[in-house]
Amino acid sequence: MINEPIANSLAKYNRSREEYDYFECLECNTPIANPICPECVVKEFVMWLDKFPRVRGKGETIRQIKNILRENEKFEGNSGKCIECGEHNTFMCPHCFIMEISKIIRANIKDRRVSEEFFRMFHNA
Repeated sequence: MINEPIANSLAKYNRSREEYDYFECLECNTPIANPICPECVVKEFVMWLDKFPRVRGKGETIRQIKNILRENEKFEGNSGKCIECGEHNTFMCPHCFIMEISKIIRANIKDRRVSEEFFRMFHNA
């Protein structure tokens, strides 16, 4: 049996979920506190990556990231709107999406300076 303080907290939590409209990240299942869509994250990432014009693996990295966006288009409409562009939905929190980008960078870009700067620039989301 749930004790009364916990039961009250659960009731308050359930009430707040109904009262406030929020969406959970499809990857980590936590509420998206920073609703910036993956499209905006990719736009910022590509602008940043353009600082490194001669990096090997750049084209493949961008292609794979854009494939993730295409594969996840089916989630449009099932989440909240992006606070940056107002067009796309935020089906994944920026942190989880950046972790996906990190995996792709590790697989494709071997330039250590690019990897290190990426982690400095983007791992605060």
